[in-house]
Amino acid sequence: MKNIFQRLFIRVIGLFLILYIPMYVITFSAYFLGVNDYNKLNINYDSYLLLLNILTWFPFVIFTVFTLMYISIRNNKIAFVIRKGGEVKKVIISFVLAYFILSIMDPFYHNFNLEDAPIFKFNSISFEDIFLDLLLVLIIAPIFEELFFRDLLLVPFLKKNQMLLGAFVTSMLYSVSHFYVTNDNYDLDYLSLMNYFLIGIIFSILRIKYGILFAFLAHFFYNSLLLLDNLGVVDLHLFHYIVNHQVYWLTYIICVSLVLFICVKLLSSVKFDARNLSTKK
Repeated sequence: MKNIFQRLFIRVIGLFLILYIPMYVITFSAYFLGVNDYNKLNINYDSYLLLLNILTWFPFVIFTVFTLMYISIRNNKIAFVIRKGGEVKKVIISFVLAYFILSIMDPFYHNFNLEDAPIFKFNSISFEDIFLDLLLVLIIAPIFEELFFRDLLLVPFLKKNQMLLGAFVTSMLYSVSHFYVTNDNYDLDYLSLMNYFLIGIIFSILRIKYGILFAFLAHFFYNSLLLLDNLGVVDLHLFHYIVNHQVYWLTYIICVSLVLFICVKLLSSVKFDARNLSTKK
């Protein structure tokens, strides 16, 4: 049994490293070379722009190629795509979990100058200017990451009836995979990594309970919220609009309790059948 799990860990970690090491090498090499200042590279401006575009598109190309190859290889055998019945309820639960996990780390970032609560308003933005962001963040990344982390890496654990261990390990890897995007200055943001770990747990639970389709929908919704916030279109963080300390912490406790309750409820009603990769109540 020990050798089985050793091989399992080696396989999962190996697949992760094979895909992500090239991205780390390119990203950090570019940073230390100084891609933000083409004069440091001693090249002309046009070549600098070409290099910058290559570095920008590198993860996009990797994600796209992997996604297409994996779907092609697995064909219709991607394990446990969806459990039929109650789709509206599942979508609501998926969105609720994704939304509240977005705010779980808020108190650790918050400066608690609650009198400076923002005004809720939408800001216009050109669709053409963010088309590539929309394609990568809302389509390519959710599909790729769910297929990679919640199918390719998670299913081997499920086959060994190690559901919780699989969710933990793959969520840790999912968090580590976002190391290079946690901070514009490439400083390690531990809170951001913790947030990615928590949302990875949520995606894993949704994938195990409802199927990979709902993990993808939750991922799409989560990334949509982040994109709207990062682009300054609208601030959708509930806690940012609460100006009373007591109400803030009461709401936060309710939020955390709701997430824990739903997760425990979902997991308590799942028995994974490793023979056919389906769930039974």
